[in-house]
Amino acid sequence: MCAWIFELEKNIFPILRYKDGKLYGKNPFMGTGFLIHNNSLITCMHCIPDELKSGEKYVILQKDNKPCNLENIIYHPNGYDLAYANVSLDPQAHAMIAQIDVGYGDSVYTIGYPLNDAEILGDGSYIFEQRMRYLEGCITRISDYPRGRILTPSFELSFAIPIGASGSPLVRRGTMEIVGVIYGDHRTGTVLDEIEEESKNEKIVKKTSRIISFGLAHRTDALREILKFALTQENVIKYIKKH
Repeated sequence: MCAWIFELEKNIFPILRYKDGKLYGKNPFMGTGFLIHNNSLITCMHCIPDELKSGEKYVILQKDNKPCNLENIIYHPNGYDLAYANVSLDPQAHAMIAQIDVGYGDSVYTIGYPLNDAEILGDGSYIFEQRMRYLEGCITRISDYPRGRILTPSFELSFAIPIGASGSPLVRRGTMEIVGVIYGDHRTGTVLDEIEEESKNEKIVKKTSRIISFGLAHRTDALREILKFALTQENVIKYIKKH
């Protein structure tokens, strides 16, 4: 494993839903998040939606399975699928936001936590196995993609994104320069064949299609924007508390 990959993975964690000190819900695994500054974590909004009930918390799970709470969650001001949270951890690797943007054909990689099985014990607690996945490829398109009612400035990637990898950093290959944040995928399909059959006096058309999936990531500007907005919000809160 390259040294920069080994270092960067120290800043990347699975996000889970907790209640009463235990993993909570039918699927407590929410996605991936990464440390970018001291006490600062970046992930996707859909990984930590504003839907917690009494006693529930979002946490990141450290390598020793020790949970660390996500606090003061802030969402991107433009409604993009990006979120910021405070955690009581500092980055172990010296990753940074890229100063020079990537473009078409540039090589990139990501490290995240795709959806893994959790064993449910008799007392309702879970045993969660942390298994990272490394993916790499290149930027195939730079465009705006619809995310609900919002057009999201995005990098389209040459590799598919597994469920659970949302919130992972997109990184310039050969470095620890973060250029974006993984948030989903874009699928295109082509019908290769159609067969018409009859069943109970009803015609049924069966189609054979080829589906291709491209990963999607927020562009660097969106990452810069949420950090600037979140840090401004933090300063406002600190000012109010002092006065």
